[in-house]
Amino acid sequence: MVKVNIVGAGPAGSYTGYQLAKLGHDVTIYEEHKIIGEPFQCTGIVTSQIHDLVDVSDVCVNKIDTARITAGNKSVEVNFSKPNLILDRCAFDQKLANKAYDSGAHILTGHHVIRTGQDQIGVKNLKTGRTLSRTHDFLVGADGPLSMTAKQNGMWCNRQMWQGVQARAKLSNDNAIEFFPDIGTFAWIVPEDGNTVRIGLLAEKGGKPLFDSFCRKIGVKKIISMQGGLVPKYDPWALTSKGNVKLVGDAALQVKATTGGGIIQGLIASEALANSIDSNYD
Repeated sequence: MVKVNIVGAGPAGSYTGYQLAKLGHDVTIYEEHKIIGEPFQCTGIVTSQIHDLVDVSDVCVNKIDTARITAGNKSVEVNFSKPNLILDRCAFDQKLANKAYDSGAHILTGHHVIRTGQDQIGVKNLKTGRTLSRTHDFLVGADGPLSMTAKQNGMWCNRQMWQGVQARAKLSNDNAIEFFPDIGTFAWIVPEDGNTVRIGLLAEKGGKPLFDSFCRKIGVKKIISMQGGLVPKYDPWALTSKGNVKLVGDAALQVKATTGGGIIQGLIASEALANSIDSNYD
């Protein structure tokens, strides 16, 4: 049995914890937010391939068979051989955390990791203000594109990112995913149901003004909630392992090169990382 500290209870962190815990290792996952999955900063669209990794039937809010790509006054439609799935991202994150917990992992919410290293981490309990040191045999950084684990352990390298802006909004639709490659890096409309969508875009800079203009263009009348954050660009030369410190998911830039989406990529990488740690232990 090895002791593993994981920074971040997003999909990659929780799934890595689940894989390691079910192999019998001593796993603790630290999450700074009180509620896992909140706030969410992802569109939550995945291909049906996700069912090869985890059953998401209970957290799927929509299935979509068609994508429409529009640039200027021209558009083309693409039909999927299998439907794309739209996930309730908060429920999905919590589902993976529950799988890790049920397999024996410890999960500490409201705990902010402030210091990382080869032998131990410093963790601040946000409720009490106390800071504790926790040792480990392996440290896994699943702490997103601005990964402190990467920064503090010489693994930051020359990572590049997009600005991401998204909202849940009221907008009538025909249940097709829409992409607009001529707006920002690209923009999207992803239906949750016939009257509710997730609208967003990626941009090199000026994301919010572009987003506001896009919403006016497509006639959005009501914004339900806003999300935003940095989205990592895929880098095949990213440094993801240094001694016993590992990165996974967005922290390791393990995303699709075309869209920046990373749910399935992060889960596949989590399995590989857990097997690698387990093999090194053996």
